[in-house]
Amino acid sequence: RSGSKKVRSMASDFAVQVGKSQPVVLTWLLDELQDMKFDDELCTEIFTALSSLLIASIGSDLKTCSPKLAQILSHKLLSYPKDVQEGDDRFALCGYLELLNQLLTLDPLTVISTELGKSLVNVIMSDFLFTIPTSENGNTRAICDTPLSRQAAFNVILTFSKTSSSAFEEVLFELTKLTNLSAKHISSSWGLQVSYDIKRSDLAYSGLKNQGCTCYMNSLLQQIFMNTTLRDSILDTQLKESQRTTVWHRSNEELVGRVLLFEIASGSWRMGKILEYDPVRDVHEVQYLNMDGSPEETVYFDIHDGRMGKETGRVRALPSSDAKPVTESDEAAYRVLEQLQRTFCFLKHSKKRYFDPRPFVDACKSLNLNFNVYHQNDAAEFCDQLLDRIELSTKGKHSGKDVWNEKIVKDVFGGKWLYQKIPKDCETYNTKKTECGHWQGSRLESYLKVELIIRGKDNIDDSLGELMQGELMDGDNKIHCDVCSEKKATVRRTCFGVLPNTMILHLKRFDLDFQTFETVKLNNRMAFNTRINMLKYTKEGIEADEKKRELAEAQSGGSVDKSSNSLDSLDENRNSTSQRAPVVQYDESKHDDVVDELDLEEYEYELQGVLVHAGVAQGGHYFSYIRDSTSTENKWYKFDDEDVTPFNSENIPLHCFGGPPSGNIHSHSHNQVAEEDRISNALMLFYNKVKKPKADSINETSKDNLSVPEVVAVQPQPASDQEILVDGNQAFQREVQESNLEHILSCYLLDSDLHSFVRSLLTLLHQSGTEPSQESNNSRLEDMQGQKLQWLPENATDDLPLRTVQFGCEFLLNVVLHCRERASMRATVNTLRECFEKYPHTATWFVLKVTDFHNCPWFNDYLFYCTDTLARATFVQLLVQAVHVVAPNHPEAVLTMKHLKVLDLKNAAPSNPSALITLLTRQIVEGVFKVVGFIRTADELFTLIRDLCSIPSVCYGFQQMSLVSILSYFISPESASLKLKELFDKNLIVNNRQGAVRVDFGNLLQSVFEALAALLGVPQLRKVNLLQDRSYWETELVPEAKEALTIIFQESSFNGGMDLNSINAYFDRVTNFGIASGQQPQKATALQVRNLLDRFSNTPDGRLSLEGFLQYQTDMATHNPKNVWRDLNAFSFRNDLSRVQRSIVRTAANTTQPFAGTNNAVQTSSTLPSAPMETYFDAQARNESSSEILPKYLSESCRQCLSNITLYESGLNASDICAKAIAKVVCFKNENTSKALIQQASAKLYAISTENTWNQQPIIIIMDFLKL
Repeated sequence: RSGSKKVRSMASDFAVQVGKSQPVVLTWLLDELQDMKFDDELCTEIFTALSSLLIASIGSDLKTCSPKLAQILSHKLLSYPKDVQEGDDRFALCGYLELLNQLLTLDPLTVISTELGKSLVNVIMSDFLFTIPTSENGNTRAICDTPLSRQAAFNVILTFSKTSSSAFEEVLFELTKLTNLSAKHISSSWGLQVSYDIKRSDLAYSGLKNQGCTCYMNSLLQQIFMNTTLRDSILDTQLKESQRTTVWHRSNEELVGRVLLFEIASGSWRMGKILEYDPVRDVHEVQYLNMDGSPEETVYFDIHDGRMGKETGRVRALPSSDAKPVTESDEAAYRVLEQLQRTFCFLKHSKKRYFDPRPFVDACKSLNLNFNVYHQNDAAEFCDQLLDRIELSTKGKHSGKDVWNEKIVKDVFGGKWLYQKIPKDCETYNTKKTECGHWQGSRLESYLKVELIIRGKDNIDDSLGELMQGELMDGDNKIHCDVCSEKKATVRRTCFGVLPNTMILHLKRFDLDFQTFETVKLNNRMAFNTRINMLKYTKEGIEADEKKRELAEAQSGGSVDKSSNSLDSLDENRNSTSQRAPVVQYDESKHDDVVDELDLEEYEYELQGVLVHAGVAQGGHYFSYIRDSTSTENKWYKFDDEDVTPFNSENIPLHCFGGPPSGNIHSHSHNQVAEEDRISNALMLFYNKVKKPKADSINETSKDNLSVPEVVAVQPQPASDQEILVDGNQAFQREVQESNLEHILSCYLLDSDLHSFVRSLLTLLHQSGTEPSQESNNSRLEDMQGQKLQWLPENATDDLPLRTVQFGCEFLLNVVLHCRERASMRATVNTLRECFEKYPHTATWFVLKVTDFHNCPWFNDYLFYCTDTLARATFVQLLVQAVHVVAPNHPEAVLTMKHLKVLDLKNAAPSNPSALITLLTRQIVEGVFKVVGFIRTADELFTLIRDLCSIPSVCYGFQQMSLVSILSYFISPESASLKLKELFDKNLIVNNRQGAVRVDFGNLLQSVFEALAALLGVPQLRKVNLLQDRSYWETELVPEAKEALTIIFQESSFNGGMDLNSINAYFDRVTNFGIASGQQPQKATALQVRNLLDRFSNTPDGRLSLEGFLQYQTDMATHNPKNVWRDLNAFSFRNDLSRVQRSIVRTAANTTQPFAGTNNAVQTSSTLPSAPMETYFDAQARNESSSEILPKYLSESCRQCLSNITLYESGLNASDICAKAIAKVVCFKNENTSKALIQQASAKLYAISTENTWNQQPIIIIMDFLKL
């Protein structure tokens, strides 16, 4: 128990040495363990000693101590508190779990006999690892919430699963149940990054996602949300059920049998009846109806999400028969209110770091802002428009409850201007002002925010003082009095008649420059206090000041000087620089001690928030600083779109006042040099009243018989008895709960430790009966893989190997590959491959699952919709490995299945490999026709074809389906047959405003050439992996790729760095690599070059360093490896990352010019990169055997189709070696084809030689073709 770790370590070592000969030491340690508290921070050495002695104990010693240890651990873990403060290191918990894991290894039966052992899997997984919050306790979290404690818990589960098949099945069942809860949500997204969505434990608030330029909206929404009274009033506003576009307030069972309106992607609404709800699949059975109520089609989908391209997920109830029609403006206001309620409900209850308010942004398109709602607008203008819609939608026109006047105006805003007319020398006004026509002409007018002019002002007191200044109407401008029937000199002025509980001050920083007539931003210093007193700007304050001065003058025997007016005596701590205008007569009903009756605190305001604009008038960024009014510690936060961070309010002057950084002007001799004003400064200020008035005193000012402008009030209409009213909390609370549950499950499922654990389970499966693998890609999981199964999977019931592989594949494809933070993907694929090989029927299941694309989306998702290149490549690798296991050995076996229908093939596929391969090849060929709509993501489909062609039976199946002719279409569409064009034209033509435009397949040509070459039997030199298979998700290049790219950097840089010219020259070389003759060269944009320098490491003089260049290539290898291979090929690197310099046929025009941006000019323009299959192609060129060149099953029609392709032209933009290999196959022993290609090449060569711009590269490639 020493405070010194060194002393504790020495004591632990001593205890182990003594304990090996004296068993009583182990007894002492067990007693210490039993008395240990769960928050013990000095316990690590005790566990170390216990672990060492437990390993040393054998025979009778182990049998003596293990029951007591098992009982202690069972009690400690079952009684471990679930509400431990987050941030605890969990030393005791990690020790308990590590000891339990060790005891399971040495004496599993003793552990199983304890209370914990009877339900170990359920307890560890449901309480310690994957705790699911309930409606009663939504804040429950897993006990193991640190990496070390979770790792220890996974070790326990894995060790326990080795003890028996029933334990393994129990683990598998719990994991499957957990995965099924959230697989639907995860499988619909790509690149999920759970660490980016986790909210900090010390922050209670969430941010808002910026939609590009919607920071003006986010900053204001956060200000409104943090006003608890206004937020709750908005959430409490009720709308009719038919006026909402969501039915989350009804359970799925309640919805069955109801007729609803579903919004279609086109924007129209379609009527449908919910027939049934399937809780297993979480889908509704919906029967669409015609306008007359007759049934149409029946479909299955989740009505809250809809189907892609079909329903939008917006659903509404049918209005009642007696419901009054809703106007378009009311409907738009209700949409804004509904989405504002949804946004606030998520901000209030969400467990995610930020919320995406895109539906609210879409609803705000009706606000008539100056610019598109997705472009940047003025936050103050948005505030006006938003409050206008809130007023319109909360007055209860259709619901019967006027929330605006009863709650929002009363408790939040409610401010009123007092416009006064003060006559001079008016006897009626001096004697009885209530009968004066000027006094009767004074009026009150409501306001929501106060606009302050800041030009030429230093603080808000100056601006408020100018706002209160009166204007003397004299001479020809005298004002007529209806009572006196004469014109009199009158002072017209404005003051605060009623102060609101929340006051918004808008500092008018955007002003018009009358010289340029452009909007400019005023960045001058504008100071404001965190507490302000508004008394001197109110009617009561002015009258009190006047009364005080009269009393003072009366006591001194002097006359009242009404030209001065000060409240300094009322608030001596305030420094006012405002100049007072002529005063208003005080109320004669007040007593002489009227000054003493005023409560200064009732006029006191405290700063609640500051909305800041950083930038210029034409663009910038908005964010907010807001005080947490619910906190007793006066905490402030910065709300900057998705990020919410603590903020020190002492820095408000520095970040919000504007003006020069030092706040002064430096004088040098006779010249004054002003510092540049900071462009980040306050635009709107939000103040809350410190002492809110009582309800019966709010309209006290109105008792003076002042006229109030008549407002046409909206008469609330009682809601129909047939429709229920739903407020914001009821409408969205269940949706938020579902979202929180999905988020928590995502955090569990996307955890890399869980991924490693699942991989370890699969490793146990294929290593059963064999020695465990000594290779481990994850040092943290070495304990997991150190012991083989104590049972055989083959002897387990219900085909446990199949169910395990099914779970492994579904977990990989439905969860892991959708995650950005994944690791050891090649190890996972290799593990599944070994399972396929050991249990071939599992490979059959996987291939059959992929071919069932009506019920399984894997094929379309990964080959067309997936935006993650590495995820697509992983799926292709896994499918190829499975096909290798199930494919028949003889190609002719596929021939017998050629004429079978799809249904017959599906029935025969589980037991007939030939039928299975035929079914797969048909699906792949059908997928080729879909490529037109997925140009950016279809590369892996051709990679799949290329890799599968290494299997003779699959290659033969492709050839039998004329895939050679189909692929040739992508290379030369104009030379394809009419029938083939008709097949492609269904998906090929893309309509736009200019008409039908054909899709450019240029980006796919390299993949197409490689697939076509593989179909023709040309050997392939496969691309090596660019990234290491790491045990953690951070990516790193393999050493060979790092070495090759380092050589490229050295040849493209000078003195260890790349400047702008070098980077431009580098981009020119790689982007124009393989460009065809006559094609316009591409240039790197200035933004691309600048981003490269800004994002990645630089040298001290600002150039791109080698480290930064490798960081850039690593990022590209992660997201777009095709570009990395383009760069490598442009510098003569093969697919195996070796480099070859080819000797090229020299022509008269051959010149050697150094590459721009290099010092040593190693690479010359006459040196072309080595192509992927050069070695193999050269070997074939020397081989005269037709069987080595011409595929056995290539038909004459396919060869004729290939002969129509200008291979040398397409090969410039793709793989010229593949193109030449194809030409070799096409021309072999075929004089007519050879003559045709020679004529094409000669004509092209002549055309190039007559061009003004000399391009050597196509000449070299055409010369190589002619050599064939």
